[in-house]
Amino acid sequence: MLSTLVFVLFVVPLALSSETVSVRPRSSSSFPIYFGYGSNLLKERLERSVKATRMGIGKIKDYRLDFDYFSKRWNGSVATIVPDSEREVWVAIWRIPKGGFKKIDKQEGVAENVYKRFKVNVEMPDGNTINGYTYMLTKNPDRYIPLNQLPNARQPSKSYMDVIVKGAEESGLPTFYQDMLKSVSHNDYDGQVHYELS
Repeated sequence: MLSTLVFVLFVVPLALSSETVSVRPRSSSSFPIYFGYGSNLLKERLERSVKATRMGIGKIKDYRLDFDYFSKRWNGSVATIVPDSEREVWVAIWRIPKGGFKKIDKQEGVAENVYKRFKVNVEMPDGNTINGYTYMLTKNPDRYIPLNQLPNARQPSKSYMDVIVKGAEESGLPTFYQDMLKSVSHNDYDGQVHYELS
């Protein structure tokens, strides 16, 4: 009997280690998972909309980071992710309260058809996968342009990029990815952020 118990205790964790880390409701109080890649890498920024608990970092495979859609809030183009089989996007993994997506939807202009929310898998540094939600622009850029060569019409503001870079550092994203974010072309606007605007 004792040998059977020892076998179970040591074998079951090994079996679980190869499975996807899925976020399934344990009860009505379970928290949904959100992946932030733009200004919502920064806790202070995200918590203008909703309280959030940082769970770690990961990457969305087969997508790339890009910029489009002029935002009055930021006075420049904003971040989006675009399907791309040759690239990946690093994100902060957040646990938010039940019903919190309604507040993030409002922040992201979902009702105005600016962004749309969708479910996606994120691979964590340990190789496990977690499922949750993120956002992309409803009208993504038609073609890829290196982020350090963005045309004026697609450049974010310096104010916006400063928030993203600060959030990437705070989140602990890989150094090479932080360096890439620092190289993104911007329009030099370094003024006030109008959070009340979209």
